[in-house]
Amino acid sequence: MARMEGRLGPQGRLVIPVAIRRALALETGTRLLFAVEDGRLVVESSRAQARRLRGAWRQVADRPAGALGQLEAERRAEAELEAAEASGDAPAAGAARRRLSSP
Repeated sequence: MARMEGRLGPQGRLVIPVAIRRALALETGTRLLFAVEDGRLVVESSRAQARRLRGAWRQVADRPAGALGQLEAERRAEAELEAAEASGDAPAAGAARRRLSSP
């Protein structure tokens, strides 16, 4: 959509052009969120923000535990290795070393 001009009216009210209101399905009473980003005014409907955030969370939730799970497993194995070495338990220390060296 082409850039359009709006006006800042009395009492700081922003008049949004009809074409933009229609394109975004904005109606009287639609809740809008305002932000300043890089010196620009960004206006977003609360519905649009909810959709955007759901999409972002879906990407995070769908991501396999991969790196985080691997990091947790490494930390657990390191703790087990330290405990085994401190107690002199050679078989447990060997098992922890193998877990640390496996991909």
